[in-house]
Amino acid sequence: MKNLWVQYTWDLKKLHVDLLKPQGYDFRTGVRKDLKPVIKVVIASSALDNNWQFLFRSFTVKMIERIGATLGYANTAYIIAEKDSEIVGITGLAKEHWTRQNFITGICVLPEHRDKGVEKYLLSLSLIKLKEMDMHFAKVVTESGSLLDKKVYRSFGSVRRPEAEISTVLNFPIKEYGLKSDRIFI
Repeated sequence: MKNLWVQYTWDLKKLHVDLLKPQGYDFRTGVRKDLKPVIKVVIASSALDNNWQFLFRSFTVKMIERIGATLGYANTAYIIAEKDSEIVGITGLAKEHWTRQNFITGICVLPEHRDKGVEKYLLSLSLIKLKEMDMHFAKVVTESGSLLDKKVYRSFGSVRRPEAEISTVLNFPIKEYGLKSDRIFI
């Protein structure tokens, strides 16, 4: 199975966000004590996504390590979506990261809270936060055809780069995931 990836880039100097907060949800900055619920949301939001099944086990281990190493530390930020004081969505951001993107986790929202505006609102807050971190551009990579590719990341003036193989896009340790390189950026 070939899994193709796309990269989205936003020019933060041209960023214009005009979006209402989804009704019934609150948003805040994540802190170190949020580690366990953040990991739970990331795993739960990815477990049901068919686009991530091919590397779910490896993804889970690596994502737990990545979140543990970044949540609450300098040059990173986590934005949390809550409903009735329960964490239902998150996004982790980094000024710089070895994956060549600024989204440590991507936009992760529990399935029962999707398509209610939470994903796009998290994206808007993420882009604003990266701009506040003195970034001029923001980048994220997702699998071609995923929910984020189709409905979320195409917002706020993003530029979508053509499909690519994951190791080329992310500087990804391909052997750790048992994947074979077969594509390069066009």
